[in-house]
Amino acid sequence: MADLHALCSSNMLAFDAAEAFIDRQHQWALVAAALEEHLHRPRVPGFAVEDLEAPRTNAIV
Repeated sequence: MADLHALCSSNMLAFDAAEAFIDRQHQWALVAAALEEHLHRPRVPGFAVEDLEAPRTNAIV
C-alpha cells in the first residue's frame, strides 16, 4: 500500500476507502452497539435530555 500520508495529501480522486480501511469488524461492532444504546437511552426511566449535569459517555475513540 502506498504511503498513507502521501495518499491523503494528494488529489487522487480514484481513492477507495476500502483500500485503506479493512478488517474493522470489531470497531464497527463497537459503533453499532453504541448507536443501539444511544437509541434506547431516552426510554430509560429517569432520563432527562435537559439534565446537562449528568455524566455522559457518548464518545468513541
